[in-house]
Parts: sequence; C-alpha cells; structure tokens
Amino acid sequence: MLAMADQHGRVWASIPGLANIARVSIEACEQALDDLQSPDKYSRTKDYEGRRIEPIEGGWRLLNHGKYRAVRDEESIKESKRRYINAKRAAERASTVDDVEKCRTDVEKCRTTISTVDRSRHNTEAEAEAEADTDTKEKNTSRAKALLPPDGVSPSVWQDFLKHRKAKKAPVTETSLAGIKREADKAGWSLEDALRECCTRGWQSFKADWVECVPAVKPDKDPAIAKIERDAARAAPMPAAIREQISKLKGVVL
Repeated sequence: MLAMADQHGRVWASIPGLANIARVSIEACEQALDDLQSPDKYSRTKDYEGRRIEPIEGGWRLLNHGKYRAVRDEESIKESKRRYINAKRAAERASTVDDVEKCRTDVEKCRTTISTVDRSRHNTEAEAEAEADTDTKEKNTSRAKALLPPDGVSPSVWQDFLKHRKAKKAPVTETSLAGIKREADKAGWSLEDALRECCTRGWQSFKADWVECVPAVKPDKDPAIAKIERDAARAAPMPAAIREQISKLKGVVL
C-alpha cells in the first residue's frame, strides 16, 4: 500500500483489486486490513493508537505516510551519496583507461539519482505551495464578494458605512446587515437611508423605534435642512398663550 499511495498517502483500490496485487486471497486481504485499522498497543508509533490506515471514500489513507515518506527520501539521498562517494574513490584508484571510464559512468548514474530525488522533493513542495495559493485566492474572492454593496445601496454610502463600522471595531456581517434591513423595512425606510442615518448619527446599528415619526434623509436634501426638519417634527407644540401674544404683535391669527 505504501508503494501504491499518492503524495497525500491515499491508496485508491478495492479489496479484490488489492488482494490481486498482493497475490493473496480476499479473506487474507480483509484480515490484513482489519489488523491495520485496529489499535495496536505494542506499536512503536503511538499516534492514532497504533492504527496504520483508515478507510476513506474509494480506498484508504496511510495515517503515518508523511512521516515514513520523509524517512524514505532521507535514506534514498544518503544511499545515493554513499554510492557516489564510493564510485568517485574507485575512479581515483583506477589504473587503466577502461576502469576510469567505468567509474565515471557509475558517478554519473549516482548524480542522476540524487538529482531525481531532489527534483521529486522540489515538485512535492511546489504542489503544496500551489494548493496553499489556491486556498488563499478562494478566501480573497469570498472577502471581496462580502465587501460589495447590497442591492439598492450606492457605493459611496456603502463605503462610508464600512468605514464607520470599522472605526467602531464592529465588522459588517450578513447577520448584522440583515438585522438593519429588517428594522429599516419596519420603519418604512430603504436600506440605503438606514445606513446613511447610521453614519450621520454615529449609530453602530439601526432600530425602527429610533426614527419613529422621522422621515428618511433624501440624498438630494441638504443635511442641515434635513436635521432642522427632523428637530421640528420632534419639537413640542407651541403653548396657546405664546401663540396669542405673537398674534397680537403681528396682528395675525396663528
């Protein structure tokens, strides 16, 4: 199974196919798989309670594949270097042209083996980096989608609202935005008007009760005039005595 495993330690096979490759009966293959999947208190490796493999969709995964693969690569490099050094020393001791040529050939073979092992390790690292880059790009794409303005909200108002929430250390989430939309609908306001009101008044969120009897601020209205209108709508009515005095002074009836 170690020889059949891919770079992630996955073995893609069925029990009959595995038994055929191993040249054993299906019953013997099933027994071996049960042993490899069972805890082993005498195992030198205590990870996974001594289990060697675990079933996955379409085959099995070697639990300690990464560990033994690293050991295997290291041993392959050491063996290749030993053969290279021995061949080089033999070339130095050779006394005839034929012996020298033969030793050179052995040295070149050892160099090729070392280069192949190093290239294989480089390819494995490059694949891992490529997978990490893919995950990072997917996260950046999701983050960019989350920063797009909702339907009916202009980019300028949306950017102002994002800056406002960031200053309050309150990230904009789908849940928080849905709550503001729900309260805006309850008050009869659009989502853009609600977000603009939050920026104007320094609110972190929005509640329909906070703007009861207050019309939404329209984009084409001066903010100062809008504030005066809102204050006038909230102001208490003028007492009757004061209205009479003003009427007498002006000569009109209020």
